[in-house]
Amino acid sequence: MLGPTRIVDRNNIYEDVIDMYSEGEIVGEYPLVIKYKGEQAVDQGGVQRDMFSAFWAEVYSKLFEGCKTLTPLIQPGIDMTAFPIIGRVLSHGFLACGFFLVSIALPSLISMVLGPTVPIPVSVLMESFTDYISDFERNTLNSALKSNEPLSADLHTNVISILSRFGCREMPTRANLPNLIEQIALYEFCAKPSAVLMLIHSGIPVTHKPFWETRSAPDIHSLFYGMTVTSAKVIAILEFEDATNELELRVCSYLTTMIGNLGVRELILFLRFVTGASACIVPKIKVEFNALSGLGRRPMAHTCSSTLELPTAYKNYEDFYDNFKAIFDVTKETYSWRMDALCNFIFLTVFFFPSTSGNSTTFFCCCCFQMYEIQESHVNIFS
Repeated sequence: MLGPTRIVDRNNIYEDVIDMYSEGEIVGEYPLVIKYKGEQAVDQGGVQRDMFSAFWAEVYSKLFEGCKTLTPLIQPGIDMTAFPIIGRVLSHGFLACGFFLVSIALPSLISMVLGPTVPIPVSVLMESFTDYISDFERNTLNSALKSNEPLSADLHTNVISILSRFGCREMPTRANLPNLIEQIALYEFCAKPSAVLMLIHSGIPVTHKPFWETRSAPDIHSLFYGMTVTSAKVIAILEFEDATNELELRVCSYLTTMIGNLGVRELILFLRFVTGASACIVPKIKVEFNALSGLGRRPMAHTCSSTLELPTAYKNYEDFYDNFKAIFDVTKETYSWRMDALCNFIFLTVFFFPSTSGNSTTFFCCCCFQMYEIQESHVNIFS
């Protein structure tokens, strides 16, 4: 059922989406049509993907904890009434536009979607736990798990230190270590946040349950890792059919080199810029070219069609990468996203604001022909 255009404020995204999904009717709207307050973009897929990306970024910061992999935050003062509504958003986001979560620990996500009684495969628990801990801890446990000999004194001490951080009081040995890790993972990802996981699962609409009830833990595993962001996956979905001359082919090389060198955070920002989504949910990213130069030179993203338009007037790779810094060098305090529609395309715009008063810089908006001088927390527009 095509519903009304839903208007949300980018600066109040968490509250607006929670309010929007507090009513039951929205979960039956296909396609979902979103409009950002004060922005021109017409939703043909890109705006709703961006809305879900922005909403979940806020959910992660408010209600989850972790570094590389997130788990529900368990502490006094958490608004538990929001979790069933978040379950509605989770389910409808996937069914409406294919948006799925790849930052939450997979065992927790399986429990959210399929229910807390669904058994989690041991391989998923082990894999998720090694993703959850630090590189040093992961390397230490992998060395202990692969050892065919009794653990050395130093290795044994390090393993004890890691496991004790998670409340384990049993002495680890080469024989019992896999079982101890499994038990810790099951507790951290499923038992400890069980109340939150059940609340989120309870929010899945009745009309959506037939879909999820036909899915299994291996199905969610495949979906999760299919959408997890890596350089190889992003490069694999680039489509360079329009590259026909030396300048365009060189820019293609610059793009693949840049993506190959990006960390996960920058890859997610790149996908958000081009597709509106913070996961690999589109089948392809089409790369096109233009002849813009000078101050008008900038990458442009048409998020509804997942198209990246690049100038060819770059002197070298460093010159190319500098043009993308406005996308990657951002923090919550120093940027905002805007989506504007020009010539029936959707553009994702990054606006920079100074982190220190008194600093002044100029930045060319990536979706309109205007130059901005940024100084003392305000923006002056030059024609």
